[in-house]
Amino acid sequence: MPNQKSADYELSIYYDGMCPVCSKEINYYRKNEKSHLLRFVDIANPTFDALSEGLNPEGIHKRFHVKTNDGKILDGVDAFQQIWQVLDIFKALDYLVRFPLTRPFFDFGYILFAKVRPYLRRKDACDTGYCEQKSL
Repeated sequence: MPNQKSADYELSIYYDGMCPVCSKEINYYRKNEKSHLLRFVDIANPTFDALSEGLNPEGIHKRFHVKTNDGKILDGVDAFQQIWQVLDIFKALDYLVRFPLTRPFFDFGYILFAKVRPYLRRKDACDTGYCEQKSL
């Protein structure tokens, strides 16, 4: 994919390419017909620089983040919800997230996953295509 500016997209998605669960979800989004509206940024890539993206270098590894093309940064459930809206998917789930009685359950579920994620089996660097970069 050509190197395009963030403004060329509706949303930049910052994901952990070493996390198998995260990668599976990102691959699902990539297959969507509207995925051209998304910029996928792997925070596990050794060349990733959070500061140049306007992100907190520590916080980016603790919670899932997206950034709109106007610079608004969202994380956690709000980040997923923004993706669903751009891709026009999971409308029922999007509705439930907006509903005040069910939102706390989504937030709690995300918090649990975020705490467990660092303990999930990590992909090998070669699985993500970074072997060549490691040998430099």
